[in-house]
Amino acid sequence: MGVIEDVRKVIQDTVPPDLKALAVRVEELEKRMEQRFNDQRGYMEKRFDSLERVLNQQLVINSLIDRVRFLETSVRATPDAHEETRVEKAG
Repeated sequence: MGVIEDVRKVIQDTVPPDLKALAVRVEELEKRMEQRFNDQRGYMEKRFDSLERVLNQQLVINSLIDRVRFLETSVRATPDAHEETRVEKAG
């Protein structure tokens, strides 16, 4: 059983340090990935806020356009009514 014990000893001497080194690297990668994720989340939140502001501005603009169209329609209809009244008074 000397060979088996020797192989076991070699494995025990080799594998645990490698596993520890891998665990350290994985932890470092996890920290870096978490930082990148947080950075991206911050960037996306800023972009979302910007897009939300643009959307709100567009809604205001659309509302103003609708009001102007309504007023234009009202003004176009009003002169015709006044013209008819003038014609009736003249006649």
